[in-house]
Amino acid sequence: MGRPKLHESEAARKAAYRAKFQRLDLPVDPDLHAKLSEIAQAIDVPMTDLCVSMLKFALTNHQWARFGLTHKRTNQ
Repeated sequence: MGRPKLHESEAARKAAYRAKFQRLDLPVDPDLHAKLSEIAQAIDVPMTDLCVSMLKFALTNHQWARFGLTHKRTNQ
């Protein structure tokens, strides 16, 4: 028997996922990418999980209003 399907089709499953989670696409310099990849490999997690975790940590542990941004904009 098994568990009932949550979605009628693969397309419906993907649509539900996209509705639940937003995507973030951002450019990073090669050195930063290499460092993130190195960390992800060292702790054996996907780079996506590492980046989400780091962003959540930064948002909960940094006083953005007091310190502002800490990097240069990439399009300048």
